[in-house]
Amino acid sequence: MIDRTSIPQNDDDLTALTKEALTDILGREPTKQEILRAHAGFKRMAFVMMDHLEKENKKEKSNKKRGANG
Repeated sequence: MIDRTSIPQNDDDLTALTKEALTDILGREPTKQEILRAHAGFKRMAFVMMDHLEKENKKEKSNKKRGANG
């Protein structure tokens, strides 16, 4: 079992978390394909979230500059 309080440091740890999550949800051992597809989906969500946070950060900085100059 993976320690859920620590941040995964590599792809193997993330894959293990994915497998554990799928096992909980499905109530059975997931197939390798199910694990890989879910893992890829989780990674995609992470990149989308990172992109969103970067845009929000830029927007916030822009608003602060405008407020200081205006």
